[in-house]
Amino acid sequence: MTLRDSQEMPRILYLHGFATGPKSRKARIFEAACEANGIDFLCPDLNLPDFARLSFPAMIEVVVNLLNEHDNTYAVASSMGASVLVGSMIELRKRSPDGDLPLKAMALLAPTADFRSSLLRMIGSKQADEWLERGWKSFPHHAVNRSIAVSHELLDAYSAPTSDELDAINIPAIIIHGAKDDVISRDDAELLHEMLPDSTLIEESEADHRLSQMGAKSWDRVASFFSEKSDSGFMQSSESGFRFGLYTSRDLSKMPDFVAEATEIIVSSYGPLSHPRDVLVRRMTEDPGILVWARDGSRIVGCSQVRADGKWGACGVLPRYQGRGLGRRLARLGQRQITEQLVEVGKASHSALRLVLGSGFRPVYDKTTAVSVLRSSVRQEIEIIEVDKLGVVYRRQRERGDDTGPLRLCTFGYRDGLV
Repeated sequence: MTLRDSQEMPRILYLHGFATGPKSRKARIFEAACEANGIDFLCPDLNLPDFARLSFPAMIEVVVNLLNEHDNTYAVASSMGASVLVGSMIELRKRSPDGDLPLKAMALLAPTADFRSSLLRMIGSKQADEWLERGWKSFPHHAVNRSIAVSHELLDAYSAPTSDELDAINIPAIIIHGAKDDVISRDDAELLHEMLPDSTLIEESEADHRLSQMGAKSWDRVASFFSEKSDSGFMQSSESGFRFGLYTSRDLSKMPDFVAEATEIIVSSYGPLSHPRDVLVRRMTEDPGILVWARDGSRIVGCSQVRADGKWGACGVLPRYQGRGLGRRLARLGQRQITEQLVEVGKASHSALRLVLGSGFRPVYDKTTAVSVLRSSVRQEIEIIEVDKLGVVYRRQRERGDDTGPLRLCTFGYRDGLV
């Protein structure tokens, strides 16, 4: 199955829950379903700036940037992710009171109307008081199977949405609540349902907070709802036709025709910002690493290089194939092979930043961490310019001697991607 739309192809934005990450069980279910159906899938890492200093403003800023990219997005948000999505809708409404929200429909899985109250109720009044007094409380993080202390600033910076703010989110929504949920009460789910003007509440009789009992049924339920709410039809029967694979630099050293074709894809994608062809060829064939590729039939239509040390290099997709999520698919395939990566993105390159954020990379907000990570990969001196809402901004010299201009650093999997 593939997707259709008169303007842009639909895509799914998945927002994970508290104390988990982009590789959670539910995220993997939706990622696999999207890949099987040829659907673009975005799943940002919401452990921002990191899990210890988790911040709703930071999470909302990333989601707002991703939503501003595309006008045919469907969102699936789990638990805390639902609170982040609702907060992002409120923020977008503030920025554009009379404009259309850039979301076609949303599925809220085990959501709450008030994240702060639900979290405090879950841990109990005694632990809640201790957290407030000490400023930190340990929570088990499911992505790394260990506990991490979280700052109380998470709750200090959070504001529960008002009824007027929720009433202004005129987007079709399905709320799925597990009858055996011991974290979010049925009353809480019903309250959110009552305050969202175009919502449907469904209770799964055998499901708990994680909705793990639903398995792949969660995709079927959500896809059916999105199809019902889509003007042009969310899905239609057809095969995407794309094949994916990878070669090592050793493989590529014996494949000059393939390297030449991949080089032209990168040059056409980057235009005047591209490195010279001889530099690209040298990096593909001599620098240890991998090149992930996508084919349409026998033709290479996209490729992405990752060095063995985790530095994500050039990623290109032929112009007529752009907008189909191939760049993110290539990024995720590379992440399965090289599990710790870093990427530099031009501050003014908004589309490139959205590509990496949607692929699970996290901005680096700490100056010392940014310099430490960069020194493991680049040899030039780093000049820190500022730290804004999307992390550290810096500049350095290129290999060829000219200045890079303002850059951002994003990482995937570094130190568990959490701290």
